[in-house]
Amino acid sequence: MAKSLGIYKLVVAVNKMDEPSVKWSKDRYTEIIASLKPFILSCGYDPEKDCIFVPISGLNGDNLKDPLNKNTCNWY
Repeated sequence: MAKSLGIYKLVVAVNKMDEPSVKWSKDRYTEIIASLKPFILSCGYDPEKDCIFVPISGLNGDNLKDPLNKNTCNWY
C-alpha cells in the first residue's frame, strides 16, 4: 500500500536490540533482515536499494535521535 501512495524509500527499524537474549547481536540483526527481505520484495521494494535498516531500542531510545555509542554496538 505504501508504494501505491508514492513512498519509494523505507526506513526499517529493527527494534528490541537491547533485549537480554539479543544484546545488540549482529548475527540476530542480520537474521531479522534476511527474514524480512522476501516480504519487502513481495511488496514491490528492492531491499538493497529502497530500504535502510536501523537497529534500535525503542524503550531506551537508543539509535533513534542520537547515534549509538560504540560501546553499545560496535558493528553499526
